[in-house]
Amino acid sequence: MSIKRVFAPLFTIDGELYNEYEVRQLMIDVAKGDTTFNTNIDIIDCNGGIAQIQPDGRLSNELEGFGLSDTLALELFMLIHRA
Repeated sequence: MSIKRVFAPLFTIDGELYNEYEVRQLMIDVAKGDTTFNTNIDIIDCNGGIAQIQPDGRLSNELEGFGLSDTLALELFMLIHRA
């Protein structure tokens, strides 16, 4: 069996690598006010793109690879529910 390999994107924050789920959890924590995380810190994608988490939890810019899981889930949903 040959399964297509999909590599989860990683993002750098303060020199440490984090996956999309960890960054999303951090976005939620910031939006809830549940963290002392500095929203001015840079989140860097694999191409050097940079974003910060805004106080409401949104990212200030798009990051390469962010939302990959959403794209895959939406594609499957569209295939299942096509006419």
